[in-house]
Amino acid sequence: MVSLLLEGGRMVWLPEVDLGIGCEQGIHDGWQREWLYWYDRFGKRFPTAQERAAKAEAIAIQERQEKLQERFAKQQAEQKAQRLAEMLRAIGINPDD
Repeated sequence: MVSLLLEGGRMVWLPEVDLGIGCEQGIHDGWQREWLYWYDRFGKRFPTAQERAAKAEAIAIQERQEKLQERFAKQQAEQKAQRLAEMLRAIGINPDD
């Protein structure tokens, strides 16, 4: 049994496989056109392999940027602590005691 899930007939629900199939505008290998996509029971389109790879790459870039920012903040804190220690030593206070 096949039933329409969304208005306009843009997706057909296939209850035997618990999936929908429909079409949307998209770009694949440089071609912009209507493409077939799979959908879940809530009408949410499953991402393509290219979309999953792009998302994974974006997450990896974000994680690298966060690590760089953490490293930079740590270096700044260490430099500030060293400057403060030098200032204390200059006025005769040993910060290590």
